[in-house]
Amino acid sequence: MSETAAKTFTSEEYDSLNPPLITGEELANLRSQMQKEAEAREQNNLDRFSKVYDVLSTTDFPENENTRSILDDFPPVESLSVADREFYFSQVFQSGNRKHAIGYTVLEDGLLAPRLFYKSKSDGFWRVSPIIDAEEQEDGTKKMYYSKGETMADGYVRETRLHDDISERLEGLESNIVSVSREKLHELKGKFVPERLGRTHTYQEEAFGIKIRDLSEFFQFQPGTEFITPDGRLPRDVIAEMKVPDTLKADFSQSPIKVAKRKHEMLGDVVVESYPSSDGRVIWNMARTSNGIVWINGLTKAGAGAEVSSYGTDHEVILAGVLDNKPIEYVGQLNGLEEGIDFIKIPNTNYAQLTVLENLEPVKEYRDAKKLAA
Repeated sequence: MSETAAKTFTSEEYDSLNPPLITGEELANLRSQMQKEAEAREQNNLDRFSKVYDVLSTTDFPENENTRSILDDFPPVESLSVADREFYFSQVFQSGNRKHAIGYTVLEDGLLAPRLFYKSKSDGFWRVSPIIDAEEQEDGTKKMYYSKGETMADGYVRETRLHDDISERLEGLESNIVSVSREKLHELKGKFVPERLGRTHTYQEEAFGIKIRDLSEFFQFQPGTEFITPDGRLPRDVIAEMKVPDTLKADFSQSPIKVAKRKHEMLGDVVVESYPSSDGRVIWNMARTSNGIVWINGLTKAGAGAEVSSYGTDHEVILAGVLDNKPIEYVGQLNGLEEGIDFIKIPNTNYAQLTVLENLEPVKEYRDAKKLAA
């Protein structure tokens, strides 16, 4: 078998046969162009969000120093008008196992207020925390706590959930997520609480809860409370007997008035369909996953959205007890429920799927209307 001798080249011959993909001069020009484009984007952001910086430079609130330090690390990259209020959002960033974003809005007295938004694991969607805390653990690490603020009547799930438009916009920003160290997140402790005359600014100053008397039998087993009955009956039996008055029922066999595709942090793709009650007072927001998990993603007041709080939450919040429960809950908050029947533990987590919610009348009626197997 003959062998072909390897051919050798001079450096000039090699370069002529294999020209570089880009010359040194072209590379320098490309870097210069990229730098100019980056500077242009930065200037565009400054122009687009000039109001944020103008407020800081033209007001003299004691909170401005903290807000300015947050802005330096988390500048706005997006804005959204919701119910006549303008919100500015930083890039979504991952710290630890959670997604976060900083929101900014101007209060009525001219204060630029930063808000911490985070994507909940159990609720699955975006929330707001008025106060965050970082406590040192025995091993020297710090654990972040997301305070729910001064909530009304155990309504933290609904009160802390962001307005749908804001939540959906933040989900869109998740496609360009960046990483932020836990230490940087911990530096935000104490910077989100504007205090006025010794009062901590929180939800109750801007929003109020609504309890519909016709749903009073659902007011037990609120999110975050135990599933304990005073007479010892099984919670699933009590829940199964709860009935929605005909005037407040929705006809799930009809076309929904709104359909939203969402991304649950633990359950993946979710479709949320909205249906009005027969009397037109409330909207039932029914959520379902591709593998058949169904839950009530909150009741909203018909025509709501005319006002939104500076925290990005609905101004009027319907508090509906057990109807407000999330499909995922901490195992430690399921006292009174039976594993395997009322909940299923999610492996390698401290969460469980709350299957006891399948006993709720609206969930069963929705399944029947959509021909979804339980």
